[in-house]
Amino acid sequence: MGTGNFSDEFKRDAVAQITERGYPVAEVSKRLGVRPHSLYAWNKKFSRHPGGDDKDAEIRRLKRELTHVTEEPGQQSSREVAWSRCWAAWVTRGRDGSSASAKSPFNRSSPQNRELVMKRRKRSTSRGSSGSS
Repeated sequence: MGTGNFSDEFKRDAVAQITERGYPVAEVSKRLGVRPHSLYAWNKKFSRHPGGDDKDAEIRRLKRELTHVTEEPGQQSSREVAWSRCWAAWVTRGRDGSSASAKSPFNRSSPQNRELVMKRRKRSTSRGSSGSS
């Protein structure tokens, strides 16, 4: 590809082939004998929408804000859901990675606690039946 100084008209026409006619940058680059990097730079310089990036950024910001405002109060965002899952996993496992539920005093399936649960059930049923007689 040759080196040279191109007129602004030539550069604008090259940019128009990319933006308005929809030709790929690589194809226009080969056809005109210009480096693709130059075409990208010209596109940035001679773009027909000056300030369009600012408008696009503002539109994206407003859409995010609208989504945040219109969410239901009880609805969790995906970030909050992920955090709560991590928290639940951390709580149910010990720091060493072992299961904390086997060590928990509230685990009803452990042999020691099964007896306590059965005793409490017997007491609550015996109280209910003796009080109604």
